[in-house]
Amino acid sequence: MLLIWMLAMSMMSNIIFVTTSHPMFMIIMIITQTMAICTMSGMLMESFWMSYILLLIFLGGMMVLFVYITSIASNVNMSLDINRSYMTISMIVVIIMMMYFVDKTMLNQEIFNSETSVMGNEFFPKEMINQLMNMFNLPNSILTMLVIIYLFITLTAVIKITNIKYGPIRKITYE
Repeated sequence: MLLIWMLAMSMMSNIIFVTTSHPMFMIIMIITQTMAICTMSGMLMESFWMSYILLLIFLGGMMVLFVYITSIASNVNMSLDINRSYMTISMIVVIIMMMYFVDKTMLNQEIFNSETSVMGNEFFPKEMINQLMNMFNLPNSILTMLVIIYLFITLTAVIKITNIKYGPIRKITYE
């Protein structure tokens, strides 16, 4: 049942995303959509690792877009179109009513059954799952920590090398 509500939330955020015109609100809708998709994929799989990595990658991209948009269009006001708002609210109400009146026998289908998850079937054999888990266990976790530390040191070096006066797109005046 929770999976169906997450799917409905994803559909509602899609409808809201199509009707918006302000870039910051679009970024908020993309982040909401990403969190809904990551939660749904985590519920379908027995492990949340893949959805967590997907969320981190998407949020990193959204941070870059956020910095870019705030440097280009920082003082743009949001305008609200009443007709679009009524249309969006009516579509959301229709989706909520459809989810409320959904037939309870549909929930017992094989798609929403808790025994049929993606992990452990023909898509991911047990050997592949064991190899994936071995990557984060003790002998190989040292290599994983080494990569994490290397990426952190590289990030701090890039931050120290970057000149703050020539960094953003808009000009910053220091007094």
